[in-house]
Amino acid sequence: MKNYVLFAAVALLSSAAVVAHADHHKGEGKGRMTAEEKFAKIDADGNGSISKEEFAAHHAAKKAKWQEKKEKWKEKKDKMMKGHEGHDAEGASDE
Repeated sequence: MKNYVLFAAVALLSSAAVVAHADHHKGEGKGRMTAEEKFAKIDADGNGSISKEEFAAHHAAKKAKWQEKKEKWKEKKDKMMKGHEGHDAEGASDE
């Protein structure tokens, strides 16, 4: 009986923690979208379902966005590395 009560108490506290965590991460003011907002963004024609074409278009747009971010990161990295030419791996110059 003790194990049952202990298990019930742990389950109750765990579910309360999950609800509190979900409320904390609703995305308000953090640039995060709710599931409904994400669905509406993908559902281009607004008919309440996502077609293969809508999914493919959304995927292509996300891929293009990530490719752009990757290129910007690579340019930034190259620019930073250009300023460190002439240094060996430990930062000492060859003297």
